[in-house]
Amino acid sequence: MKIASVMEGSRRIGAGLVLAAGMMLAGGAEASTEWRGGGFVSDFQNCENNGWPTGFSEPVRARYRPSDLPGNSDFTRLTLLFHNGADNYRTRGGRFANQFREVDGVAIWSGGWVYDPHPMLRLQQHQPQNINERTNRIRLVGQIRHFNGLRGCRVRFDLTLTRRPQ
Repeated sequence: MKIASVMEGSRRIGAGLVLAAGMMLAGGAEASTEWRGGGFVSDFQNCENNGWPTGFSEPVRARYRPSDLPGNSDFTRLTLLFHNGADNYRTRGGRFANQFREVDGVAIWSGGWVYDPHPMLRLQQHQPQNINERTNRIRLVGQIRHFNGLRGCRVRFDLTLTRRPQ
């Protein structure tokens, strides 16, 4: 019984790593349109069970690939790179919205995970509002529910990103 659960856990982690790699690296031969930068994940609420104290603030680096731009797919990806791990959030089509939307979430911390419950993400601020492949800087402010795979855990993020040269 114990070996089966260890093997099942290994399969789950392996599947999570494959999914994470695919989500982070997919995009084909054409160069993607991507913004990179950083900011903070803050205002942690109900996240203590995963080691995030209430009101905590964590610096992050970030990568953002909005859908339907040259080299990008029809879904949007946001990757948050923490000091000792990373989360990747992906829409199931289109871009992040002002309302909470369920997204696919994967992570690599001490191992690979596919988040369940699925995270819910919303953008409260997206400046400029309309972006294209020539937009140089972007500011994203939003919230994530069920952050870090913890039901009810809620955080805020505030990011400033610069377009990566092609």
